[in-house]
Amino acid sequence: MKVFLNLSPLIKSQIFFMLLLSSSGLISGAKAATRNIALGKVVVDRGSAEVRQTFEEILHSELEGFANSDEAKATRKLNASLIRLDENYLLRLTLLDLEGDPLESRQTKILSLDELDIAVRRMLTAIFEGSPLRETAERGEILRTEQSSPTRLNSIGGFQFSLGSAAPLTPAFHTFVPLYTFALGYSWDLDHAIVEVRSDFGGGFNEAKTFLWTTTIGGQYVFWSNRTLTLYTGVSAGFGRFHADQTASYWNYHDGRKSGFVLTSDTGALFFRQADINLDVRLRTTVMTNTIAGYVPVTTGLSVGVRF
Repeated sequence: MKVFLNLSPLIKSQIFFMLLLSSSGLISGAKAATRNIALGKVVVDRGSAEVRQTFEEILHSELEGFANSDEAKATRKLNASLIRLDENYLLRLTLLDLEGDPLESRQTKILSLDELDIAVRRMLTAIFEGSPLRETAERGEILRTEQSSPTRLNSIGGFQFSLGSAAPLTPAFHTFVPLYTFALGYSWDLDHAIVEVRSDFGGGFNEAKTFLWTTTIGGQYVFWSNRTLTLYTGVSAGFGRFHADQTASYWNYHDGRKSGFVLTSDTGALFFRQADINLDVRLRTTVMTNTIAGYVPVTTGLSVGVRF
């Protein structure tokens, strides 16, 4: 006790904070341990035995993330049904007590069985949180049936920032020394597209006193995606300003600084798109419509960032 009292206030606060986190984890762990739910009746209409087996495996797997599945200790049970309609599937999950009285129920439609695991996970989240299904959407986990409205698409918004480098491809900068880049932006993640507003800043930070900044708006088309990796490509347009190398002997203040409209192209990959934080790796090429010393400024480079 005396040792603790002799510690500095900073160390005392850190110890208190760690104890607080530990106690919170124990409390949340205790809550999860008291939730015992068994899988009850599973109905698959107009489906093969393979579909039924896959459905049951997904239910067991996703249910483990929310509760213990020890049937001997179960205080609740979960009934599930998957009904094949003409153009989609109707999925329903119902949580009941041991007497068979319903407690919570959610249902949704999916266009293909490829979305079954996402739908089950979101429905379980809605059931245990007592929230509407639409509020459980996470980045990259929007069902295609939720995109059915032609005038309004659901999206997941989030900020982004990245670091990288960009190399001049023309003599407009009076040097070919790469620039270090930093970017900030905001994006809206749709099912097969990403819309973003982004500002990029770049500088030589060395013997070449080059500089650029651009602000663009555009979008990327998601042409391939799975649970871990998403590939996209797209274009953006906006406005920017470029400064050529100020150390060049022929540099002129008026000719070396130009502003104008810019066009950019992106090809990249998102890792862990379905999580709250994504890793974004992209190859970005930028072209300004104005000229410096008779050359069109063009840069291309690699950036690594996060979306959150």
